[in-house]
Amino acid sequence: MNLQRRNLLHAFSGIRPRDNSLLLETDESIIAALGLTRGGFVTIHNGFDLSVVVMGSSATKCYPHFTEVVRLLKAERPDLPIVQIGARTSTPIPGVDHNLIGKTSLRQTGGLLRHAARHIDNEGGLVHLARCFGTRSTVVFGPTPIDYFGYEENQNIPPSACGGCWFITESWMSHCPRGFATPICTDQEPAMIARMILGGIPQMTRDADL
Repeated sequence: MNLQRRNLLHAFSGIRPRDNSLLLETDESIIAALGLTRGGFVTIHNGFDLSVVVMGSSATKCYPHFTEVVRLLKAERPDLPIVQIGARTSTPIPGVDHNLIGKTSLRQTGGLLRHAARHIDNEGGLVHLARCFGTRSTVVFGPTPIDYFGYEENQNIPPSACGGCWFITESWMSHCPRGFATPICTDQEPAMIARMILGGIPQMTRDADL
C-alpha cells in the first residue's frame, strides 16, 4: 500500500496526515539538573520495547557496537556530552557522560529528546518520540524495514546484510532467523556511524527557545 508507520492509521481512518510533530508535555528541568545546555548534547539508547518478550538480554534489532561508536565520538569530540536514556531493556554503554537508564520519567526523557542535537538509536519508540519534537536521529536498522519505520529527516543506516526479516518467525525478536548468534544485519561499521553523526553536528549550539 506504500504506507509507513507514521501514516498507516491516517490512511485507515481517512485523516490527511500533516507532519510528524505532536504537542507533548515534557519536563525539561532535567537538562539544567545535569549541567547540560539545550542543543549542546546528544542522547543514545540501545534498548527495546518493554512490552516485547525477548529470550535473552537483548533483541535482534539492538545494535551491539554502540560502545565503540561512543568511544569514537568522545575521541573526536570530548566536549560533546553523551546522555544514555532508556528503561530496563537497555544495557549501560561505557564512556557515556550520563547513564540515565531507569532514572527518568517519560516526560523527562521527552525533555532531553526535544533539546538533543542528535538522538542515536536502534529502530524503536524513542526514535518516534524524537521525531515528534523535530529532533534528528541516527538510526541503525536490522531486521525491521527502513521503508516502513524510517523517517526521511533522519540518518537511516541500512542493514549490513539481510534485513527486513521481522515476523518471518515467531521468535525473530529473540533469535536471528538464520541462526547467527549475533545477527549479521546489525554489524554496521562503528567508524562509519560515528562519522555520520559527527558530520551532521557542525556546531553544538542551538537557540534555547527551539
